[in-house]
Amino acid sequence: MPPQPPAPPIDLPFGPGTAPLSRQGEERGRFLFVDAMRGLAMMVMIEVHTINSLMQPGYRRVTWFGLLDFLNGLVAPAFLFVAGFAFLLANERCRDELGTGGPPLMRTVGRIGLIWLTGYLLHIPYFSLHDWHQLATPEQWRQFFSVDVLQCIACGLSILLGARLLANNERTFSLTIGLLLCLAVLPAPWVYRTDLGWLPFGVAAYLRPLGSTLFPLLPWFGFMAAGVLAGRLFLDARQRGDENRWVARMALLGTGLSAVSLPLLFVLKDQLGWIVDERPHLLFFTGRLGCVLLLLALCHLVCHGKTRGISLLRYSSRESLMVYFVHLQILYRPFWEGKSLVMRVGQQYSLVASLGMALLLVSLMLPLAWGWHRVKQRYRRASRHLLHLVLVGGTVLFLVG
Repeated sequence: MPPQPPAPPIDLPFGPGTAPLSRQGEERGRFLFVDAMRGLAMMVMIEVHTINSLMQPGYRRVTWFGLLDFLNGLVAPAFLFVAGFAFLLANERCRDELGTGGPPLMRTVGRIGLIWLTGYLLHIPYFSLHDWHQLATPEQWRQFFSVDVLQCIACGLSILLGARLLANNERTFSLTIGLLLCLAVLPAPWVYRTDLGWLPFGVAAYLRPLGSTLFPLLPWFGFMAAGVLAGRLFLDARQRGDENRWVARMALLGTGLSAVSLPLLFVLKDQLGWIVDERPHLLFFTGRLGCVLLLLALCHLVCHGKTRGISLLRYSSRESLMVYFVHLQILYRPFWEGKSLVMRVGQQYSLVASLGMALLLVSLMLPLAWGWHRVKQRYRRASRHLLHLVLVGGTVLFLVG
């Protein structure tokens, strides 16, 4: 039997690098359960944005909406977790080459930079430097410097890459990531109560919610760090041929964390009123991490032994950065006479109509992701040149427009 060729370089927008070698249960070097988890999170994220933007506020007072809201709230933790998990998997083979400053490091830095740039592009109020300088309000400046999930991911990946370069062995790297997890989660309540006015707004927004910031590093980077540690345990178990036990441990840990943290958080916050803002609280983190670990185990069980991806999720996962950017442009960018789709429609839809709009948007994104993926696979060099052309051309138009 001839030796198996190495897996080709692949785009992991939220975990840049090169994937491990192909084996049973993987497709061309990709772990299918990672694709499934990220693809599922991507589609639910589209539903979240559509519901929040178009649904009548009165539906939020319906009793059962709390369950939907909680499930929707798992999207960001799952997205961040899988970013860390994918980072560990993607850079496993080339970890020795990263320290040499060669092509693997340059590709990784370039992809992180693309995520960071995309995050800020989504906040640009005008596609012209002149208009921005002349027309932008202080609130639009604060919106631009606010930290959304892409900025959190890009900054988090930069931290992970720095730890990867500095650690001289796997044990040191894992201990460093564990320490970073604690530093992201444990001080969060204190930082959220601290006045960070002595820091520039664009820096302070990475530490606590300021302006429209939803995902500061504290505590959200903790989910990325947890993803790295779970990925390390997965690779160790896989090397021992013990994946089933790893899945069982993830499911057991996830069940324990969620079963203890979520009811306790409900009592302390909703019954006793001892917790006003749950976001920086340790129970908020552990409860949602438990749910994410359960989802991880479920995705592995569903995808285990398959040699082909799940078609509904595969391409939205592989082109998740593009899908994320495009669907937000459709919803929020003021293309129609200075108004966006959300501004024209307003929060006027019923829950059913909002879900229908979300389904329509998903049905548009899936073929778009499929088409772009096929173009990238068939015309690799041309697609890279096209991306560079768009970036350079867009920059020129922005500066001279």
